[in-house]
This record gives sequence, structure tokens and C-alpha cells, in this order.
Amino acid sequence: MHLCVAALLVVPFLIGDIRDSFFFLRSNSSGDDVHINIKPQDLDLELGDIDTDVAEEIPQGENEDTSAAMNAATGQVFQDKQIRIFGGKRLADYENEHKDEDYNANLNATMILGMNITDKQIGSLCHAKKWGVVTTIFDPTDAILRLLSLDWCLVIVPDLKTPKDYMAKLQSLVENNSSTSKQYAATADLDRAFYLPVEEQELWAGHHGFFGSFVRSTPWNHFARKNLGYLFAILQKAEFIFDFDDDNYIKLGDDGFVLNILSDDPVNVSVAMLGTNAFNHHPMMGATVNGSWARGFPLDLLQNNATYGTVAFKEDIPLSQVGVIQFLADNNPDIDAIHRITKPLPMNFQSSSAVLVPKHSFAPYNAQATIHSKLAFWGLLLPGTVTGRVSDIWRSYFAQCIFADTELRLVFAPPKIHQFRNEHNNLGDLNAEQDLYNKAGELIAYLSSWTSSETRLAERFEHLYIGLYEHGYIELEDVTRAQFWLGVLIERGYQFPSFKGRHRNVAVMGQFNYANRESIVTDVIFWTQKTREFFSTVVAVGPFNDAQVNMLRRNFISVRASTADEGLYSPLSNLRNLLLEYKNSTTIEGILYIHNDAIMNVTRLAEDRYPFPTHQILSTIRYDSPRGQTSKKGCQQY
Repeated sequence: MHLCVAALLVVPFLIGDIRDSFFFLRSNSSGDDVHINIKPQDLDLELGDIDTDVAEEIPQGENEDTSAAMNAATGQVFQDKQIRIFGGKRLADYENEHKDEDYNANLNATMILGMNITDKQIGSLCHAKKWGVVTTIFDPTDAILRLLSLDWCLVIVPDLKTPKDYMAKLQSLVENNSSTSKQYAATADLDRAFYLPVEEQELWAGHHGFFGSFVRSTPWNHFARKNLGYLFAILQKAEFIFDFDDDNYIKLGDDGFVLNILSDDPVNVSVAMLGTNAFNHHPMMGATVNGSWARGFPLDLLQNNATYGTVAFKEDIPLSQVGVIQFLADNNPDIDAIHRITKPLPMNFQSSSAVLVPKHSFAPYNAQATIHSKLAFWGLLLPGTVTGRVSDIWRSYFAQCIFADTELRLVFAPPKIHQFRNEHNNLGDLNAEQDLYNKAGELIAYLSSWTSSETRLAERFEHLYIGLYEHGYIELEDVTRAQFWLGVLIERGYQFPSFKGRHRNVAVMGQFNYANRESIVTDVIFWTQKTREFFSTVVAVGPFNDAQVNMLRRNFISVRASTADEGLYSPLSNLRNLLLEYKNSTTIEGILYIHNDAIMNVTRLAEDRYPFPTHQILSTIRYDSPRGQTSKKGCQQY
């Protein structure tokens, strides 16, 4: 039997003057090609109505529950919906206001800090590519010395509660530790530490342009004050930023020196395979406490072990493709207050392998022991209108939404960190983490379906923040702050990564002709995961039984069961049904139909354009045709 279908795009909603849509199904048992000609009108398909009007206000009825699903026996549950409309300035408006201001051209970290930074520090010791950033309200800890013993520079961002004599205490800590058996303390170089006093931060607020506006908009006594440290490191031309807390200690090797946390080598990873849009990485990383989860993981998904994923294979990925590396921490890791109250500590992670998170899935990473590469610096911004216990988790989810439209990836690395946690009150943390408990699942669902017409990453990030404000995840001040943040990066010549968006205007239908093999569920999950790297809407169709359908849906796979005819006629009916299903969609313009065993060259199919071009209907594409030849119907074969 000669199977030939590899890819087909049917665009019934933008048919224009095209009347006959030719496509190729498969060969019949005699080996002859079966060609089907279908006219769109035969499917009774019509152009869906698209409402492009935007209301100034979103009215709520008096008897309508606008924020939650509820009944008399329970409380409210947050539901994602648009609750307001942003009416403020856009980034382009601010850029026009500042375009003729010459003083921005002279902005650099040396000038900002005046005489507190020596030429020796700037000129010789800290032309390092690697910078650490920490904010604290406590006395200095050994975690600071451990980073300074490596070839990293460090920015320390105090807040109003930070001890005034912090640097003097840090100097004493170096001297005291150097006289002990701590070998690494002797190599801790305070000349690579930049302390940003409160008085200097207040001077920053006096600057004009985006930088001064950003500083003035940054709240005191909030974790978001750390954003100033990120900007300082970026202005010093950092290429990697280690975002950490002063209670997270880099581990020591057998020789007594601090472990290296970053090399130039490719990163060897276990590729996680899962269908869900949320990934609980703790089981795969070998958490020693059963049923563990990271702070910020949606509570409503804790019982769904499909979120654990499985290891598909291992591979090396270049460091240039890694946006964020999150180190796990042993002893007292980053977990939420519910976890701390209900489960035992200490807890460690036994895996020795890093894990690569799928592009379609979201996993919370924190600001406690995380390396960000230069191409991901735009995503360092911490929101300031949520609590500190929420801020870094929200940041991680926001950034991953944009990662999916770039080549940047998220990696969880084995624990090179011990956390000896600063003093916390679990009930206080519980109160501060309410947004995580109530909104994380809805946020992930919103981000999974979010799209934008913006193709420049800066404007796309701004658009995302506006949407997050309109849906109640952040407040207006964070939108403005994000615009100022982006403005500073643009002014300083920061190079945003190129946009390589997933196609959202075309749904991919994967035809599975057989479902009787033992591995069919994992095969469908993996095929869906790979296809989701390029398309946001993916549907698997085949002769799946009820148990297989239930398992796939539990894994968040969009699946349709069809007739078991070995693919003889079912592909036509499956395609017809999916066309009817999406015919009134305001986003899906056509169906790209492929067989599950096809290898799809997305770049050629999409003509290297975004969004996916739907001006024509693709036709016969044969597996065995020489690349680049044209079929009798005039359709390019790939």
C-alpha cells in the first residue's frame, strides 16, 4: 500500500475565487491514487462573523457573578475574563516624547553612581560577562561570599529596611571566614561587589527619560526593587545574570571550593514529554517528598499525574537557545506555604540530569537561584502590584508565554544550591500567596491561548502586559512600569531576540490510521508536543477507543475518535468534521492536515512567513517525490 499524504491545507473561510479545492487522501488497496475533488459549498461552510468592535466598558449585570463561580455552599473561584480595558499611552507614544532628549545618550552605570564606583572596578575587574543580582533586608550571608569567589560580579540592591552598615558587615564576614577553614572565602573579591545605597537610588529617580521614570515607578519595600539591579548589570553589558537570594548557597565541591554554575558547553538535558499546559517538574527531578510541587504550580492540577511528564530522550542543546536555567535547591527548597505546613522537611532532589520544559507547557521558576541569558533579559522584570511571593512566579509565566514565540527554552538544573531559609512566617506566606492558589491555573490557560498581532518582541511584551491588566492579574502601574522598562532597553541598544511565532491562524489535524499499538497514547502525546512547537492549535484524530480518548484528554490532548477503516475513507470525514467545527472561528482560517508519520518542513510550507499564509490551498504532497518537484496539479512538493 502506497501512503502519500503528508500535508494539506484547506482554507474554506478565505476561499475567494477558488471554487475547486483538490486534495489527496491516500492510495487504495490496489495501489492506485485516490483523488477527491470537493467544493467548499458541498460542505455548507460559511465565513464566520468576526466582531472587531471593542467596547469602552465591560458592563456587569447586577445579578451576575463577575469574578467567580460560586454557590451557597462554597466560596468564590476566580475565573479568567476581561474585566476592564486599558486606555493609557502605548510604548510608541512614550518613545515619541523622548526621541529628541540628548541626555539619554550619556546614561551609563558609572555616571549614575558618581564617585561610589571606581575606575578600577569598572575598567578592569568588572568587564565580566556574568553578573549576580541580589536584594536583601538582612545582614550579609555566606551566600554572597560564595558567588564572589567565582568569576562573577555582583550587584547588591538594598531597600529601606536593609542594615545601613551592610558593606562593613560584609567586609567583616570576608575577614572572619578567611581566617577559618573556608578556602573559598580567601578568593571572595569585594571589588567585584557593587552596593547601590538608598541615597544613590534616590538620585537615579531624578534622571529624565525612561530610566528616571522607571526608577520613580518602582515601589520601595517591595521585591520589585531588585529590577534596579538587573538594569545596572545590563548597563554594564552583562551576558548572563544570576538572579538569587541571600539564603541560597551555591554548594561546595569535594575540594572545598564553590561549584561552577555556568559553563560554555552545550547543556545536556532530559527532554520532558507531556500534553498538559502545566508541568510539575519536582517528580522528574527526583524530589524526596512524595506529591511535591513548586511554589506557583496550580493547586487544582496537583492530583493530575499527567503534569509530571516522562523523559522522551536526552540531547545537548546549545547555551544560546537557553533563556533561563533554574537550579533546584536542596534542604529547604522553594515551595509554597501549603506545602510547608502539610509536608515534611528537609527535602532534596536526587536527579543528576537537567530537564528541558516543552514549549507549550508552563512551569514556575523563581528569583532565588536562576540564570538568565542576555536574550532573555527583557523577561527579568518583576511585577510590583502583586506581593513578593507572587511577583517572581508571575514573571516566570509571563516570560514563558513569549519564549514560545522565540527559540528560548527553560531548563531546570540539578541542585547545585542549598537553601538555608531566612526567617519566614508560614501563615504570613500563606496570605501573601493567595493569587498563586486562586489564579495560577487560570493564568496558564489565558497565556496558552493568548495571541498578538505585534511581531516586534518589545511591543508584543507590552501587549501581553496590557492583556494581563485587563484580565486582573496585575494593575495599571505594572503596565506603565513595563513600558518604561522596555524603553530603557531600547534606548540602550539592547537586542531583543527575533520573533519566531507559533502559527495561530491554522489548526493542524494529525490523522492516525491505527490505534492498536501499545504505545499509541505516548506516540500521540509526543507528536502533539512537537507539532505545538510551531502551531498553537493541534488536533489528533484516529480510531481511538474510549480508554485512549480519556487518557489523551487527561493529558490535555485535543483528540477526536473516528472510524477504524485503516485510513481508507475516515480522513475525509475527519477533515470535514474539523472544518465544520472551526468554520465560525474568529482565529482559525484553515486546517493543515497531515499524517502522523509525516515529516513536515514548516518553514517551506509557511513560505517562511508569519502568520501562516492561507492565500492558497495546498495539494498533493508525496513522501516519495523528489524535493522541489511540482505535481501535475501545479502544487509545490516539499
